[in-house]
Amino acid sequence: TFPPQRLSLNGSNRPPRPTRKAAEEPARRFGPAAEGSRFRVRSGDGIPVPGCGRAYPAKHSGPPAPRRLQNDETMYRIGKYDVDDRMCDLVCDNYPVLLVMSRFGISLGFGDATIGEVCRAAGVDAATFLAVVNMLTAGEAMPADDPSGLSVEALLGYLHNSHGYFLDFRLPAIRRKLIEAIDCSSDVALVVIRFFDAYVAEVQKHMAYEEGRVFPYVQALLTGTRPDDYSIDVFSRHHDQVESKLSELKRILIRYYPAQGTNELNSVLFDLFTCEQDLASHNAVEDRLLTPAIRRLEQKGGPQ
Repeated sequence: TFPPQRLSLNGSNRPPRPTRKAAEEPARRFGPAAEGSRFRVRSGDGIPVPGCGRAYPAKHSGPPAPRRLQNDETMYRIGKYDVDDRMCDLVCDNYPVLLVMSRFGISLGFGDATIGEVCRAAGVDAATFLAVVNMLTAGEAMPADDPSGLSVEALLGYLHNSHGYFLDFRLPAIRRKLIEAIDCSSDVALVVIRFFDAYVAEVQKHMAYEEGRVFPYVQALLTGTRPDDYSIDVFSRHHDQVESKLSELKRILIRYYPAQGTNELNSVLFDLFTCEQDLASHNAVEDRLLTPAIRRLEQKGGPQ
């Protein structure tokens, strides 16, 4: 559920991220109690607050008054993460990363461990995890001349789990909510359901092609075999953006369906918006990380 506009941000105007050493600064300012609690103060002489990093100025007893966001601000923190950042800070700064974690097989309950420590404990390649996270949160793409740190096997596992999430969980859940939200006896409702089912069938076809043709080809490359009847350029030329069709369904609901209760239908619309963004992020990983890595693997003629 990463907003598409974030994919184009380069984060050039962001402040430097605090290191893990900065997380222990409260011990000097507030004594052993703060050190034991592992509070994190990001700036200024503030009162440490437990959680994922907020400090209120000492003259205040509570949160500062809310202010209006400027045009160049978003609800997410923008920045490039590394292995020394705490995983809990990554999640709290960019909560859609929860989806990335689940697709890499990373569970919650990691305490104050760093990204590198959590990835090692879960058996996940940290460089690949960070490549996906940084691309989706700050628009960071893998440098074309240095993709050597990316694990293609880890990336395939991530994409395979993403397919399972959409086909087995996300899209069926939206369909159930859609049926509950609309009056299935009306003609417009029947059109909506048929349109959604046709869209799901298209997504299934799209992902079945990747599972049955693209991924086995990549696995063959990883074993040192180069099939003669396929290349990643074929995939790249025919890789359509499946999320775009959801826009038509959203327009139908918004323009033509007179809902009796707004909460249910608005909840479905919200799910459609977030699913569309999540599918766009999924396609971006395939286009901007997988495809360049496989192309380089083809050129080198061996596993990466």
